[in-house]
Amino acid sequence: MEDSLRAPFSEVNPLTGERKGYTVYSSPVNLGGDIFAVKASLDSPASLVKLDPSGRAKRLAGYGGEGKMAVSDALGRIFWAETFPGIRYEMQQDSRIRYYDRSSGSVSSLTRKGRYYNPSVAPGGNVLCVSEFPLQGGSAIVVLDALDGNVLDRKVLPSGLQLTEAVPAEGRIYFAAICDGGNCLYEIPFDGRRINGEMALLLGPEPVSLKDLRVLEDGSLLFVSDRTGNSDAYRYSCDTGLFRLTNTHYGLSSPFVRDGKLFASVLRPEGRIVSEVEMSPGPASFDEIHQYPVADRLSAQEEALAATFRSVIEDADTTVSTSRPWRKAGHFIYIHSWAPVYVDYNRIKATYSDYFYELASPGAMALFQNHLGTFSGSAGISLHPKPLKDDRILPGLHLRASWRAVFPVFDFALDVGDRMSHEFRMLYHTDRDSLSLSQTVYRPDSGRPHLPSKSRPYIGGSASVSIPLNLSSGGWERNIDASIMLKGSNDIVVDPELGVKKGPDGTLVEDDTYNSGHGWTYYSMPHQMVFSLNGRFVRETAPSQMGPSAGAGFGLEASRYRDFSWAFYGKGYAYLPGFHPRHSVKLSGDVRYIGPFQFSYLVDDRYPLLPRGLVRENDLAAYLAFDSPLMGRASFDYAMPLLSVDFSIGRFVYIRNFEVVPFADISLLSPREAGHVVTLYSAGTDLAVNFQRLIATRTLRLGARLSWNGGSAVPFLKDYFTKNNPFRVGFIMNAAF
Repeated sequence: MEDSLRAPFSEVNPLTGERKGYTVYSSPVNLGGDIFAVKASLDSPASLVKLDPSGRAKRLAGYGGEGKMAVSDALGRIFWAETFPGIRYEMQQDSRIRYYDRSSGSVSSLTRKGRYYNPSVAPGGNVLCVSEFPLQGGSAIVVLDALDGNVLDRKVLPSGLQLTEAVPAEGRIYFAAICDGGNCLYEIPFDGRRINGEMALLLGPEPVSLKDLRVLEDGSLLFVSDRTGNSDAYRYSCDTGLFRLTNTHYGLSSPFVRDGKLFASVLRPEGRIVSEVEMSPGPASFDEIHQYPVADRLSAQEEALAATFRSVIEDADTTVSTSRPWRKAGHFIYIHSWAPVYVDYNRIKATYSDYFYELASPGAMALFQNHLGTFSGSAGISLHPKPLKDDRILPGLHLRASWRAVFPVFDFALDVGDRMSHEFRMLYHTDRDSLSLSQTVYRPDSGRPHLPSKSRPYIGGSASVSIPLNLSSGGWERNIDASIMLKGSNDIVVDPELGVKKGPDGTLVEDDTYNSGHGWTYYSMPHQMVFSLNGRFVRETAPSQMGPSAGAGFGLEASRYRDFSWAFYGKGYAYLPGFHPRHSVKLSGDVRYIGPFQFSYLVDDRYPLLPRGLVRENDLAAYLAFDSPLMGRASFDYAMPLLSVDFSIGRFVYIRNFEVVPFADISLLSPREAGHVVTLYSAGTDLAVNFQRLIATRTLRLGARLSWNGGSAVPFLKDYFTKNNPFRVGFIMNAAF
């Protein structure tokens, strides 16, 4: 109905070609006759692009800015404001002015600190005006040198006015501000470098928007307002007054004039498209604004209710309660969500892992934090199948906590139960002169001095301190995390090795003739030190992308138990674009070396580097940790979404889509029985359903892993496989909290 009353509409001629997906071209500007804009879509993160005459967009650089862009033809630069997170605390942000240099094709920072927004270029191109919003409140117009970012002048606005945008013209600065009555337009004298005079009201205040200010060649002001209920372009001059230039169907933003023609980002069904818009100037008045009957009626009701309550409060004999101090201890833990399964959620692993799925187990978990958000964690109960034949099925209690109130981050973990304490021991096969690892449930043996007198449930835990650094900017995520961790458990390593041989029935029996030559020793596991350094440098992902389209990362780790040698682990990975913008390719490589007598990895090989289809082969992993000290793995992943169903089941379950991740892994190892380098491989695919906001999680992926496994190492390691079938099916789960 309102559309018909506003007709006829301005003619709109799109400059950019149509795409199947919703695409936004924002903040278009004209530099040297060429149009530049910020392009973003559901399957592509924001980028600075240049539009060629055919409407194709050429990507120039990643973009992490906000608000409008401004150009200096004299310097050949495009300026914008970009928010930088604190290197450690994300809320300690500053906003810097950055620019793209057309001659060099690079992006640089003009300012290194401050809270500057919405840059505009003065005539001549060597001076910028920006809006400043200090942490202590208020707002100010700041004049900057466009070459080096030095502050030339600063005008603090009076209390009651909140600056939004400022744009310099010949002899004046136009600026928009918010006051009690709505938005208003002011001007203030400006000599090109200094602000020297009193401000004067030009338009408003009115409850309408007033944004995207630009100065035209004749010194008049071009801006956007929704005075009629639709965002359109207006022109204001002190001599001729206010004119409405366009009447679009759905609205526009960021207009500019080139060669007498108006261009803008115009809202259309396929997105926001850079278009040429027909101008049909007509006089307008800020005193005549669109009325919203429903909103106005609701506002009147609220005002009447407020007046009623105000009179009741003024007439009542009220007393103000005595203030009380807020105690941190009393608000230390607040349980905010839960899940009907247990997932081992790790902060560092969640930050730096991709396409590595955590297995869920029956049980329950609750997530908690304090009211300040500086302490968080989870508590859970799980029930696992027996790890070993002699294990009892025990419920497990799991606690995870992270404290972030100071510059380092402290993480804690405690696990009780799930299994019995294990005993690890070397076996010397006298009939074939080789060693292997024995992993059994610990049972007391009076012939072993100093060992515990009874078996007991497993207890293990860790404490770590880390320094996570956030160096993100320009549409790229850059994170570095260095940590030191102390781990321990009540598992036991027993020495010396036990002599064994094959009995008549093919099972291993003790060989009484073997004597190792030294006495009994046992090692509990209270002192494992782990030093790690992780880095991740990837392009931001769009909402519909399965993973980054570019970037890389690394991980380094060194680990040692007391009295034993070192173990080392390293990984590297890279992301590449797939055949479709929503697809992602990941190439990765891992290598680990376990020094001689490094019993710690026999107990807890953090990176067994088996192909993905064999990750549940615990006996095989434990054996290779001892028998193949040097081991490597190369991996390929191709992640892609499939069948966007967008289907909900009740209020709490929403299925977004299905996901397919074909993969291939090959591991290189050198077991003693082979005598040379052999391989294990997996090839298959992960098939998963992507749930959105299911109970405690932002996203939850559930599915199956189908894999075909083999390699030249299989004949040498067949005794350590739990299954002989090369085809495997497994359950996968990945959750983001």
